[in-house]
Amino acid sequence: MRVFLDAAFEETLRRSLVRDSSATNPQSEVERRFWARYAPGQKLYLAEARPRDRAHLLVDNNDFANPLLLADRRA
Repeated sequence: MRVFLDAAFEETLRRSLVRDSSATNPQSEVERRFWARYAPGQKLYLAEARPRDRAHLLVDNNDFANPLLLADRRA
């Protein structure tokens, strides 16, 4: 079974800033790396692999505490 947890880039950036920022790794550097490396890689993956289309379960994970099932294609 394939499950895709979908979240907007703005939300994944916010989570990255919380998770990865520190005194030795400032928010500006985390954000720079996010837009220079993570976002382009994710865009390429989304375009080529089309995980939203191929997942059996598609989950909106923008609200981490309240995921929302968008599609159930197990049948």
